[in-house]
Amino acid sequence: ACIALTAGSELHLAELRPQLRPILSLVFSITLATFLSIASAFHLLAPPAAFPAASPAARAAVAALAGTLMVARSPASAMAVVAETGAKGAFVATTMAVIVVKDVVVVVLFAVNVAVVRGLEGGAAG
Repeated sequence: ACIALTAGSELHLAELRPQLRPILSLVFSITLATFLSIASAFHLLAPPAAFPAASPAARAAVAALAGTLMVARSPASAMAVVAETGAKGAFVATTMAVIVVKDVVVVVLFAVNVAVVRGLEGGAAG
């Protein structure tokens, strides 16, 4: 939470407002590509022996959770690079904005996954 707060404090809305569309486009495309590729690979490549008693719906739920977790990126490493190099400018601002917005997206995706799993398992999951 402290890292996200620090990363968010590095952002200035006035600088980001003109770049809002590219930021959201990057967040959407990176999130979609990462989620779909990881969830699909996990679902298709995880052997049934790894989940012997799991239904196909449960395997899909685990794959979706794996995809969601892989969307997360660490703002700490990006902040360390920015601090070490003293980088400034539009590229740094856009990169930090994408990282912070993606962290919010991960929380939302995780909440959606929990709701879907509860629906698939009849409310027994959680």
